[in-house]
Amino acid sequence: MTVDFSWLTGRRCESVALDVSGSLFSFGDATLQIGCAWRIIAAGRIALGSVDHGQRFGLPSSVDATADARALLGQRRIQHVRVVEESGDLTRDFGDGVRLEIWNTSSGYEG
Repeated sequence: MTVDFSWLTGRRCESVALDVSGSLFSFGDATLQIGCAWRIIAAGRIALGSVDHGQRFGLPSSVDATADARALLGQRRIQHVRVVEESGDLTRDFGDGVRLEIWNTSSGYEG
């Protein structure tokens, strides 16, 4: 079965929230609830990962993943969405090398 995500093309990430159930990325009237690992690629590297929130990494203050994700994605529009059928992994390409990559880390739990 092929899932069609073409309707997301052109949408912007309007908000990001983190809670005990995972991460919520809102794209207008559609919200992506993520219960597995995710990362944002920008400038040829991992710019932010799902486990970075609250970490110090030797910085003056802890990482605020909601603010950082909004800064990385907020003004960009989705150019392309790709789903890997075998794994359910999902990539949202925002152009200029910026991607939100979501990958399932379990064979039995739906991420």
